[in-house]
Amino acid sequence: MAAGSGAELVRGKKMAKLTPLQKASAIAGIIAAVVGVLGVFKWNNGQSVKSGTDNVQGNVRASRGSVSVGHGSSVNIVSSIGNPEAERGGVRSEVSLFLECNFGTFPTVISRSGKNYFMEIRGSSGEYGGDGLAYFFGPAGSTAGFGPGQLAYECNLINYGATPLFNVQVPLGLTFKEARTVPGQPNARQIGAIRSHREWPIVIPKIDAGRDNPFAFYIKSTSPDFVDVRLPQNVTLQQGGNQATITVRLILPLNPSFTVNPDVPNLQ
Repeated sequence: MAAGSGAELVRGKKMAKLTPLQKASAIAGIIAAVVGVLGVFKWNNGQSVKSGTDNVQGNVRASRGSVSVGHGSSVNIVSSIGNPEAERGGVRSEVSLFLECNFGTFPTVISRSGKNYFMEIRGSSGEYGGDGLAYFFGPAGSTAGFGPGQLAYECNLINYGATPLFNVQVPLGLTFKEARTVPGQPNARQIGAIRSHREWPIVIPKIDAGRDNPFAFYIKSTSPDFVDVRLPQNVTLQQGGNQATITVRLILPLNPSFTVNPDVPNLQ
């Protein structure tokens, strides 16, 4: 017992030799060590996220409805729209959606989906605008459309991600320009003054995943004006089974606009 008491006494004497400043320094060292261990992880909503300035990993709920992506990332996400549902659902980083439009002819047979979607720019569209898509429908391969030889732009949205996309909202921009008659050339037109700017929003119910499953629609004009069509930088959509609405930056061609000619017979 005496030896035990002596041992306790020795330990007490050693502690007694520490000054208040030394005790505070020792405690601070212990706290710093604990913080250093915990600092490897940042906790957000019960999930751990690896620290670092170059990359963000994990499904992190954005406090203001947006997620920043590290350097060198090919992620096309811009942000969620900041509503509670989007914040609870999180922003998905694997969306890659490509949109391009090429000049050609309107199809004369129904596609394998059973519908040929199109937007028709009319003479009144410059004044009143328009929205949405119309469609011809019928059995795949059956005859339908405006007849052979009708010129149009074919636009394809291709989902290079792994999951289907739903309720894709695409706000196309239209600029109407006067079509002036060229003196001495009755079938020729030249671009004149701007008449109006209009937005033509369309909503696509579903785009399946894979390059072999594009959503196609056509742009046809019966307007007497030249119409510049601008493809949007961003679209909003829902992804897979996630009900949150997110905003995604489109992958676009180098020239994201084109001009639809006026509806003039035998235009040269």
